[in-house]
Amino acid sequence: MADISRYTIEYRVLAAAWYFECDRSIAAVKLLKTKLRERYGIEPPDARVITAWTDKLFSTGSILDRKRDGRPSERGDVSENVMDSLENHPTMSVRRRSDELGMSKSTVHRVLKVDMKLHPYKQVKVQFLSEVDREVRIEACRSILGKYDNELRRDKLLFSDECAVYAEGHPRAKQIFFWSKQNPFFFDQVRNHPPQVMIFAAMSSKHLIGPFFLEGRVTATAYISMLRNELLPELVRRGIDNSAHFQQDGAPAHTALITRNFLNRHFPDRWVGKFGPTNWPPRSPDLSSCDNALWGLLKPKIESKRAETVADLKQAIIDEFKTFDDRRVLEQIHRRSFKRMHLCIEHEGYQVEPFDQ
Repeated sequence: MADISRYTIEYRVLAAAWYFECDRSIAAVKLLKTKLRERYGIEPPDARVITAWTDKLFSTGSILDRKRDGRPSERGDVSENVMDSLENHPTMSVRRRSDELGMSKSTVHRVLKVDMKLHPYKQVKVQFLSEVDREVRIEACRSILGKYDNELRRDKLLFSDECAVYAEGHPRAKQIFFWSKQNPFFFDQVRNHPPQVMIFAAMSSKHLIGPFFLEGRVTATAYISMLRNELLPELVRRGIDNSAHFQQDGAPAHTALITRNFLNRHFPDRWVGKFGPTNWPPRSPDLSSCDNALWGLLKPKIESKRAETVADLKQAIIDEFKTFDDRRVLEQIHRRSFKRMHLCIEHEGYQVEPFDQ
């Protein structure tokens, strides 16, 4: 297969060599890109592309892709045209690509799937991270990993979060399509205002605490009331009130002065959050156990029960929390969150989902 990258072999080899020699900090990568821009007069690729070039060069000894196995395509120039189009517009739909190339949709699809052995991947939307955000994420992860530098200390940290749970999934959930030769008259009845509740949970490698239900808007007063009347008594009941460490994100109710004063009294030097003894980075749900695992595992099961009332929905949530409280699963999720902090540092503060497979 022809090498159709806009970056020459010399460019990629030099970029990989320079990247291999630098310390891979954000400042070093910016300097590297400046040098490439001045030398070649084109905009350098994302740091993740240069990382891939470096890994390929120093693991295989070549910057080129390996020759694909299997019978070569008999479509000749057709394949080349599709490949050129893909290089210039990787996110274009098959239908639009076929229109622009003057080919049938099935031909373009065969080239992509059979000749090029490609697979379509759905775009995942994540929160925008500025360069400052990424620097803060790196520093916060280093601080957290430095403080919780062994398994015994990490086991004490409770990740926490609030989440809105709907009886039938979020009203703006994506439409489901039914593929058929004939109209199956496939429909699903939905309610305009299905029951919903706001819940709070905290989890470590040994404990799943909650759910605690929050009524109305989550204000600092409501949040502190829940912590005082529900979380703290539960920590006392489990015998970890004097040893547990507490993590929270940067929601307004969490960062209010009265909330921070409350946490400083009850978790002195034992809480992680914005303005806390140990900082938690902004826009980082990918690093928290509740956001990156708990809600995604629990919500589909809860929503599948299609509760008729708020009381039914609350009971469904309580039931699912009981079945989920498995020590082995909790340990896996907890280790994964700390692994993600390492990945965040390694990948310059970017979201870690693509690297945590």
